[in-house]
Amino acid sequence: STQMIRKSISNTLRITADIWKREGGVQQLYPASALRIVDHHLHASGIIEHSKESFDRLYDHDWFCVSQAVTCFDVEDLLIKSLDDQDFASHSFIFVMGVGTSSIQFGNVITLNDEVLATTRRVFCRRDPSGKSAPFTDEEKSRFLETKPPELLYSMPEVEKFGSFLPGSEENLTPTLTVHVGPQHVNMGNHADNAFLVETAIHAMALANKDISSVAVNYVSEAKLGHTLDCFFHSDTCYIARTLSTGRKVVVMVARSARLHTE
Repeated sequence: STQMIRKSISNTLRITADIWKREGGVQQLYPASALRIVDHHLHASGIIEHSKESFDRLYDHDWFCVSQAVTCFDVEDLLIKSLDDQDFASHSFIFVMGVGTSSIQFGNVITLNDEVLATTRRVFCRRDPSGKSAPFTDEEKSRFLETKPPELLYSMPEVEKFGSFLPGSEENLTPTLTVHVGPQHVNMGNHADNAFLVETAIHAMALANKDISSVAVNYVSEAKLGHTLDCFFHSDTCYIARTLSTGRKVVVMVARSARLHTE
C-alpha cells in the first residue's frame, strides 16, 4: 500500500538548543535547528516511501542532500512563546518545489501560530546501491508533484551552485576555524551530520562578520568520525575542507549567506 503523506507535523522548540537570542534582543531559530526540524519532517512525511524490504534502512535507494538553504526570521518574544504550548503551536509544512530526472527539490515553512520562523529549500539526488543515478518513474514523479503548491506564499531562500574546489593555492590558505568530527556530530548515515556542517560554517562566517541568519550550502564530499575540518574564506564564501593522508585538501562543503526569492 502507498504510504500516507504528512504535509504538516508539530514541532517542539527547545529553548536551550533551538532559540537564538541575538544582539539587541532579537530572537529567532538557529538555522541548523531549522534544518534538523525539516529533515525529520522529510523522513516522517512519507513523500519518499519507506522501504518495505528492510528494517535496517529507511529507503531502498540512497538519497543524498546536495544543496540546501535556510532563512530564519525575527520573532518577537519567541523564547516565551515557545514555552506556551497552550496558545502557541509550532508546525512544519513540507512541499515539493520541483522534480528532475533523479533529483527533487523540497520546500519547508516552519511556523509558530501565524508567524513564520524559517523557510528552507533543499535538493536531494537519488542513487542506487552502486552509486549510479536512479531515475524516477513517471508514477513516482506524479506522486511527488501531488504536494507542489500552485503558488508560494512565502519568501524562500535560494539554493545555489558553488565551485567545489578550494580557491587559490593551498599553501596560501589560512583556516579561520578548525573543528574535529566527534561522535556527537555523526548521524544515522555514519557521516558528519549536514546540520552540524552548517553550524560549523555559521561559526566561521560569524568570525568573518558575515550575515548568519540566512545560509546556502553545497555538500561536496563526506566527513566522518575523527576527521579534522578546516574552514577557509575567499571573498564571501566559506569552504570547509578535510586533509587526506597525502596532504591534499578535499572540499566537504561550501557556504555563503543565502538570497531570498519569492516566486
